[in-house]
Amino acid sequence: MASMMECMRPEGLRAVARRPARRRLAAAAAVGTLMACSSLAIPGLGRAAEDPARVDRLEKQIRELRAIVFQARDTGHPVEVKDAGPDPAVTALTQRVDDLEATLRKLQGGNEQSTHDVEQLRSGMEADRSDRTTQIQALTDRLARVESQLATVSSPPPPPPAPDGKGRRQASAAAAAPVPSADPAAGVDTVGEFKTARTLLASGDYGGASQAFQAFVGTHPADPKTPEAFYWLGESYSVRDLNGDATSAYARALKGWPKTPWAPDAVIKLSRALAATQRNPEACAALGEFARRYEKTATPSARTRAAQTKEKLGCAG
Repeated sequence: MASMMECMRPEGLRAVARRPARRRLAAAAAVGTLMACSSLAIPGLGRAAEDPARVDRLEKQIRELRAIVFQARDTGHPVEVKDAGPDPAVTALTQRVDDLEATLRKLQGGNEQSTHDVEQLRSGMEADRSDRTTQIQALTDRLARVESQLATVSSPPPPPPAPDGKGRRQASAAAAAPVPSADPAAGVDTVGEFKTARTLLASGDYGGASQAFQAFVGTHPADPKTPEAFYWLGESYSVRDLNGDATSAYARALKGWPKTPWAPDAVIKLSRALAATQRNPEACAALGEFARRYEKTATPSARTRAAQTKEKLGCAG
């Protein structure tokens, strides 16, 4: 029975159909093979009759084999029976499901990345907020220190007694001399006194100029020219590297931060005198006041000198 079924399969017929050397004999060989297979199937028909469904299947297979044989005979080409492939609709649906799963995985990965980015951004914002708070506190502390230093600069102690040196001895003698009271009614020529002191300074008699300006500010403390007299007094000290005395004179000239042409220059020279006496924080504070009070009205030359001094001292900001 197994040999009979093997003979009746389409593959068996195709093999038989391919064996003859000439195509015109293929049909005859296939018919002979069909007859042989039929003869082999006869003994089994008695048993198959007991199973009508099996008989129907056998008859269907015989009809299919006959159709194959006759087609091979008519065309001269054997007919190959191929197994049916997968259903195209099922294949397309499977591919679509695969694509959707891949897209879903990508979306999940993108969502996780977005969540991570948001967390990073939130952490960065919190860190920036903390840094800004720290910076604000540092600036507030720095401002308090600058204001304290400025108060010290604006109200310096009286100039110390001059040590050895001809110029200092003259300045101390002038300071110790009794100061006559200012009496406008007595016809005191303050303009002449101021001019005389300026002439001494311009001629290079710095000691004499210091004495003259000290006498002026001591005699006429309320005169409109007194702040400027302190400024020129500081100049007479500065040219002789008497930076401690120069600091005191410049600071008194700038008391109240006057809006005068010489005030910006006085601030710069005050900062330099402070730096020369190892008081860099106070010098930087003075330059800060220059930027706040005089930079807009100062001459380009004064702004340049202020910037150079600030850079030299390494002042922040």
